[in-house]
Amino acid sequence: VTVLDLSHNRFSTLPEDLGHMKNLQELNISHNELRKLPETVGHLLNLSVLDCSHNRLRSLPECLGQLSVLACLDVRFNSSLHQLPPALSQASGLQQLLVDRHSLQDPPPAISTLGTAAIMDYLSKKNGTMYKPGKVDSMKSINQQEAMKSVPEDQVQDSFKLLETKKQQKIQEFLEMEKSLQEQKGKEYEIHENMKQDRSKLLLSLKEQQKKLEEDVCRLQILKEKERATLLNHLVKVERRAEETIADLLTLNLTLSQSSQWQQQELREQQLLSDESRSQQLRRQ
Repeated sequence: VTVLDLSHNRFSTLPEDLGHMKNLQELNISHNELRKLPETVGHLLNLSVLDCSHNRLRSLPECLGQLSVLACLDVRFNSSLHQLPPALSQASGLQQLLVDRHSLQDPPPAISTLGTAAIMDYLSKKNGTMYKPGKVDSMKSINQQEAMKSVPEDQVQDSFKLLETKKQQKIQEFLEMEKSLQEQKGKEYEIHENMKQDRSKLLLSLKEQQKKLEEDVCRLQILKEKERATLLNHLVKVERRAEETIADLLTLNLTLSQSSQWQQQELREQQLLSDESRSQQLRRQ
């Protein structure tokens, strides 16, 4: 296996057995959730391309400096990666180093913006060495060849199978999680629809109750208006009867008064007649 793509798998760790894949030349572990790289990455002496972008790396292992044939290293989009190890300057074959100058603090942005050579020179000075780009130690090449011969092919295949198994497990977990999310969304939608229907029923019930209440209030107002009109008519009739009674009483009082005056007048006339009759009798005597 010379090329291995483990990107977009949500891996949080890599197996230590990865270091047994001595023939590996290109490794893509981008778009995962890795926080660190295993130290055994330093055993991949034939690795020329390493893509670690879009992860959660906080640091890089010092062993990356052992990868003398590493030509391209991408560590962009790791917001927690603030420092590069000085030992990285020993990777003399590194031609392209891709970093985020905004999040990287060491080297400072003034250095990281100048490119790979400036960054490697800065790290070399921190490491107490001199940066010599493109120079590969012949002893390292011999050691790489010996190491490649010493690693059994079946061990490499086992490591690859292990990684594939973990990849499939991650994919299965992702599918199950997606299924669970879909079921949860379905339940939430059902609950939302039920709440919507209950709300509609409640609003309809409230409208019906309000309509009934308004009708009851209207009927009550009409009834009160009728009662008020009936009471006013009754009061008018009572008032008329009272006026008629008072008028009758006044007439009766006047009649009684006149009758009393007539009786008194008759008594006075009778008294006069009686007196006159007595006077005549006395004169005759």
